Amino acid sequence: KPRKLEELAGSVVITDTAVDSSFQPRFEQVVLGDVVVRSTELDKGLAEELLACSRDLPDFPTLIGHTMCTYDFYEGQGRLDGALCSFSSEKKLEYLRRAYDAGVRNIEMESTAFAALCGLCGLKGEVGRVGQEGRRVGSPGQKSQLGRRVGQEGQED
Repeated sequence: KPRKLEELAGSVVITDTAVDSSFQPRFEQVVLGDVVVRSTELDKGLAEELLACSRDLPDFPTLIGHTMCTYDFYEGQGRLDGALCSFSSEKKLEYLRRAYDAGVRNIEMESTAFAALCGLCGLKGEVGRVGQEGRRVGSPGQKSQLGRRVGQEGQED
């Protein structure tokens, strides 16, 4: 199991809880003008079952962690290479460290809505992602943003 930030890149992350950009397990949705807040906890038993299955696949390091859902691929994920960037590299690293300390091991854009709908419908669901070399977390096949950015502070997007 990866235990260090540098070991996250290339790992499969099985999500136990989807969190928002403030690291809270919630999905906020406006329904008929009212803000409705729903839980984003996923089935822990299913996560553990998938982790147990992964032990038969030694070439795929697998871990359980939170997935943070953001509204965009750039500023919301702490990227410096977008058309707009309102923060410094230092602020980005500080934010990603806080995310890591809060249990976040993956970043993307759909998990809170998916987890909330699963809970609302009483369904077992799971968010699983793998990071690959040379890309960023946020869409399938991207490298771990948390591992590369916090583990190797000198790199930039």
